[in-house]
Formats: sequence, structure tokens, C-alpha cells
Amino acid sequence: MNSKKIRGKLLLFSLIILFLTITLLSLLPPKSALNLENKDKLSHFFAYFVLSLNTFLLSRISWRKIWIAIILIGYGFLLEWIQGFVPGRESSVMDGIANSSGVIFGFLVIFISYKIHEKR
Repeated sequence: MNSKKIRGKLLLFSLIILFLTITLLSLLPPKSALNLENKDKLSHFFAYFVLSLNTFLLSRISWRKIWIAIILIGYGFLLEWIQGFVPGRESSVMDGIANSSGVIFGFLVIFISYKIHEKR
């Protein structure tokens, strides 16, 4: 098996783990979830930043694939909305914005790095 196939399988495996982890942490009742106190928005940003980096590396991003960013942003807001139905949790637009910021920043990091790599 060549290194590209191994890399692709590892990226896919880590993407599945990231989606499952983010979903579980977002939908668990608050007593069983991690207590992040005042670092909540930073943790949202970081989780979706890592998720987007993984997704964009797996998909070989281009401007035509900006829909991936839109799907990830929608996923973040969907989980925030669903939290409103979980006992002890509440929906937060600010958390959705933190999620979206992580996705957008991840998109920009990968896009800029590809553009720099293309010029070389």
C-alpha cells in the first residue's frame, strides 16, 4: 500500500473520529460533558478548526469545493440547535459563530497553503 493511500485512510479515520467526538460532546447532558468554564468559545473554535483542516486535507480543497465549508458550518449550527432539546443544555448562537469561525479559519489556512505550494 503506498503512502498516499495510507494517508487518505488515516485522514478518513480521523475525520470519522472527529465527527463522532464533536457530536457526542455537543449532545451529552452537561453533567457528563467536559467543564470548560470560560474557554467554551475557544474550544468550539479549535474543535471546528481541526475538523475543517482534516476535511479539507482529505478533499483536496479548491474554491469550487467551498460547499464543504458551508456543510461544516451547517453541521455546527445544527448541533447547536439540537442542544436545545437536550435536558440541561441550551442552544447558543455565539457557539455556532465560534464553530463557523473555526471552519472558515481552517479553510483559509489550507487554501493559502495550497496557493503557496502551487507557486513553488
